[in-house]
Amino acid sequence: DRRVVAVTMNHIGFAIDDRLDPCLFLNKTVGTIALCVRFHICLVPHIQPVAVAQLIPILVGGIVACAHRVYVQVRHQQELESKNRTFNEIATALASKYEVIYTVNTETGEYNEYSTSENFRWSESGYSGTDFFSDTERNIKTSVYPEDYPMVADVMTKESLLKKLNAFGKFTMSYRLVIEGEPSYVSLYAVKPSPESENIIIAVANVDDTKKVMYDVTHDMQTGIYTREYLYSKIAEMFRNNPDTEYYICYVDVMNFKVVNDIFGTEFGNYAIKHIADWFRENLSHRCCYGRLLGINFGICMPKDEFDLQKFEDRLSKFILKNEKAEYHILVHVGVYEADPETTPIPIMFDRANLSLSTINDEYKTHIAFYNDKLREQILWDQEITAQLRKAVEEMQLKPYLQPIADKEGKVVGAEALARWEHPKYGFLAPYKFIPTFEKNGMIVEVDRHMWECSCRLLAKWKEKNPDLFISVNISPKNFYFFDVVSEIKKLVEKYGINPANLRIEITETVMMNDAENRMQILENFRSAGFIVEMDDFGSGYSSLNMLKQMPVDVLKIDMKFLGSSDDSDKANIIVRNVISLTRELGITSLTEGVETQNQYNTLNDMGCILFQGYYFAKPMPVEEFEKFAGLTE
Repeated sequence: DRRVVAVTMNHIGFAIDDRLDPCLFLNKTVGTIALCVRFHICLVPHIQPVAVAQLIPILVGGIVACAHRVYVQVRHQQELESKNRTFNEIATALASKYEVIYTVNTETGEYNEYSTSENFRWSESGYSGTDFFSDTERNIKTSVYPEDYPMVADVMTKESLLKKLNAFGKFTMSYRLVIEGEPSYVSLYAVKPSPESENIIIAVANVDDTKKVMYDVTHDMQTGIYTREYLYSKIAEMFRNNPDTEYYICYVDVMNFKVVNDIFGTEFGNYAIKHIADWFRENLSHRCCYGRLLGINFGICMPKDEFDLQKFEDRLSKFILKNEKAEYHILVHVGVYEADPETTPIPIMFDRANLSLSTINDEYKTHIAFYNDKLREQILWDQEITAQLRKAVEEMQLKPYLQPIADKEGKVVGAEALARWEHPKYGFLAPYKFIPTFEKNGMIVEVDRHMWECSCRLLAKWKEKNPDLFISVNISPKNFYFFDVVSEIKKLVEKYGINPANLRIEITETVMMNDAENRMQILENFRSAGFIVEMDDFGSGYSSLNMLKQMPVDVLKIDMKFLGSSDDSDKANIIVRNVISLTRELGITSLTEGVETQNQYNTLNDMGCILFQGYYFAKPMPVEEFEKFAGLTE
């Protein structure tokens, strides 16, 4: 009995030795079992039942303990082999592009450096450390190009880098080092082999001259993100490689950037632009593509399944920019277009995404707008009528409608020329159907020119029957940008041989909002040439007494709509009475427009108003009807 137990424990003793190879353990275990069986067969007649009962638990317990130790040892060895294999696979894939690679333990900060040889194999450089992120923070202060330092310093903190790697698994960044006083281009790639891994791999490569040129062409130098042209090409590549993925095209606009520049200076403004690019890096995954389109406008292409409207709205509402000098809320709006690469070019997609921004009314509460069918229909309509404008002018589809202007006795003394379109397909087009389109695209200039010439032609026709009758014509703000308005209108007056005082020049107060000094000089030139200048819509916008004092105008058109919205008629009457009195004291003729009732007319007449215009007298009408209304024809 003692011999059996001794031999068995001897084998088990060998088996549980920590230094024993697993294969040797299995060999010994099998041998032990075989030996036990042999002894059992041979010595059964001599073994007491009690001894056998004692032997079995010892034997079984020893085998179980040994099996557990082998399992732990084999599992540990497999994990080591897996880690080495994962590292080798990633390192081999990076060897053709990167010169230096680091393995970093994110728990301890310990790291090792490897370098690649000509045959693209990695070997330890012998350099290692105990705190990768502290060493990196210290090194980049003196090695990274100053303009790129804020971006690199922000990304290469432990918290920031792990946040990106935990979210997306990998991260890329391009930046510049300072080598012998000159910028040297560097590409960095970081990857976390698995979500559970404590180690990350960081690869770095110097970019050669060819790649440097390519980098300069494809990357915006201020932000390090793609240029517009390269962004378009990368988006096209995404569409080709992922035909089954649905994407959004996003147009990003910084609405209050001019204010930021004016208040805090260009240095803070440049910092803001870089911060926005960093925001893209932090909030967009590797499946997204983004770049700088122009100035303060950026473009993004992202999969639809990654677009979380509420999340982005929340983040944009809290887009605070701060540094050691200032803190400011950056107002960012994003227009979104559902990509259709089969039918629409990429630049047009961005144009449509940009167009959707015009639908944002409450700009501080809503930051994201989607392009929709209504906008699409408006675009198609705008394109159609813009293409037809020239023909409409030539064929007199576009013509003046005249709204009578009366004096205190109710006699018609003039009219305002208003553009109307009698379309051969759509019939009569109200001004809101085409005027806003032409104001937006600049074609309003052609509409105004046509109205001016039509008005001069009519005045020339009427001068025999009523030489004092006048027509007021509108001058849009865009006219001032395209040509010399005074010279243009003087030529028309000379062409038709009319009195310039009969062609009244009507401008809105918004004309004076930009370049006021130059605009006032233009109005003075009109008056010097014999024209009468009218200021339209006084009281409906930003009117001020200071403007009235400075503006060289002869007629002030008071907008009754401004007063009609008031619940207190007594206050409204006081305002109108005093404005009329003020114009009289300043030697300016008062003209109230929007007069709709007999009571309004009587009240305004009693207040001393000189001229009246509104539906009480007549609505805008075709020329033939006006001529009858004004007594020019029977």
